[in-house]
Amino acid sequence: MNKVITFLNVAVASLTLIGCASTERNGKEKSNTSNAGTCDEHEAVANKSYNFGAMNFYKSYAITNDLQGAQAQLFLIENGLKEKPIGNFAVAYKSAERSYDKNLSSAKVMGCDTSKYPPSPVDAFRKGVKILEEKSKYGKGDGG
Repeated sequence: MNKVITFLNVAVASLTLIGCASTERNGKEKSNTSNAGTCDEHEAVANKSYNFGAMNFYKSYAITNDLQGAQAQLFLIENGLKEKPIGNFAVAYKSAERSYDKNLSSAKVMGCDTSKYPPSPVDAFRKGVKILEEKSKYGKGDGG
């Protein structure tokens, strides 16, 4: 349970940091290579994408400790990245992942420091599944 809470805290902290983070590298002027104009805006898009992935996982699977459902959904999400996604959840994650990838590429072209960007939405989902898998290994005393 502590890892699930930590996962949620990281997602919430990321939202908080969006408004607080400001460094010299983020003051760059608008570029024609992206919809986001400054490095701050690129970082905000990356955080928003990550938070989408983390919070949707948390609300849909972590709260109920639904490991099998999460694994099945991850399968659909990952296949949906390669092919036409099946289901609204996989469609939303594919869209968020594409947005994250485009934003990251554009930020790099602008010269933004992307080393501290959070993981992508799909990586956030994968991380949540791994946490549930670990929890399942060590917490089988609950009838599971």
